[in-house]
Amino acid sequence: MAILGYVTTDEIVEFMEVINPNFLDTDIMDLTVNAMYELINRRIDGAYAEEEATLYQDGRGDRFLFSPQIPIVELESVTIIHEDETETDFVLSGTDRNIWWDNNTGAIWTYREDDVPIEYNGDYTKFPDRFNSVRLVGTFGTVPNDLVKQLQLMLILKQYSLLQPSVYVSDVISEKIGRYEYKLANASNVLPENQRKGIDGWIHFLFSQIPNLANAMCLEAV
Repeated sequence: MAILGYVTTDEIVEFMEVINPNFLDTDIMDLTVNAMYELINRRIDGAYAEEEATLYQDGRGDRFLFSPQIPIVELESVTIIHEDETETDFVLSGTDRNIWWDNNTGAIWTYREDDVPIEYNGDYTKFPDRFNSVRLVGTFGTVPNDLVKQLQLMLILKQYSLLQPSVYVSDVISEKIGRYEYKLANASNVLPENQRKGIDGWIHFLFSQIPNLANAMCLEAV
């Protein structure tokens, strides 16, 4: 069975070795890893992945806008929707090209001096200052951040600690992933906000930090 998830096999092994130094890739339970992946996706009402989509964006009356979903993997068309419902398509390639974009940031623009020949006629198209005045068709991605990776690892750890509590003790780990550092420990007698979080506390915290994908992106799937 293929492993589904936001973490790789190597990342799972590295994480679990902190608790069980003898942990091997053969100890990874595919069903558990995949179930935690599905649990995350149910909670955030979506999945981080690449997909073909039709996106609508508001113009601002200038030559720039940003794709509401990044990265841009491939653009098939960029279209201005006029008030009278007529449409104008941009030319995405070739000598008549009149639009450019940055795949990683999602920035889209209709002119920049180093993008066009010096004899360009100066007719710089602007995106209409109107709700949903631009339609983007292509393949887009949503990239999971370190929090999503950490969340799946925590959920995996919790399952292992339930199945083998004497081997996977979840209250004695300190780890850092990206910018985020955490320590798991038994609750102490200090105020709750000053206590180190147990595994359930960290799972709850991480879920609270990850946006609901359906609400975070305005898109219409093709």
